[in-house]
Amino acid sequence: MKRGLAQCVLALLGCALLLPCGDVFGASRVVPDGTEIFVRTDTQISIGNSRPGDVFPARIDEDVYVDDHMMMRRGDPAEIRLVRMREDTDELAFRLHTVTVKGRKYDVKSDTAREVARRESQDSSGLGTGGKALLGAAGGAAIGGAVGGKKGALIGAASGAGGGLIWAGASGRDAKVPAGTALEFTLREEIILRK
Repeated sequence: MKRGLAQCVLALLGCALLLPCGDVFGASRVVPDGTEIFVRTDTQISIGNSRPGDVFPARIDEDVYVDDHMMMRRGDPAEIRLVRMREDTDELAFRLHTVTVKGRKYDVKSDTAREVARRESQDSSGLGTGGKALLGAAGGAAIGGAVGGKKGALIGAASGAGGGLIWAGASGRDAKVPAGTALEFTLREEIILRK
């Protein structure tokens, strides 16, 4: 009897030693501020028919890892929110609003979206659809009205390192963000994931 119990204990210890420490003792489930999260829009978004505060469906476009632990999977649901850059301006941008991980929805605070162009092919908007190439402030300003037509509705990055995609409210009435558009956000506050 004692020998059998000892063998069971040794077997359990052996299994524990084979597992990563994080899995044994509970890996940190904090996604820190500064983490970059890539998402892809689920539907076409008409800037002109939307108002600040409107929320749109999206999906996580790349697995998110922290210290070799996967925190979010590609395909996890997300939401982006159209926001006014400041109270005294009509400039609009997207922020990451929520992410859903293992069925739980979490509120998110992020910077404004940055467009992720694609190198391999070009769609009708003039942005690629292949390998990722982040458009920074200069790139955002250069593509002008590429997202949303030819009227220059997209005015590029007005401020901040790397800059975000910003639409002027008046000129953005014809702007459309196609379904499947890849956007990058940087967290401005940590997300604590519940197990």
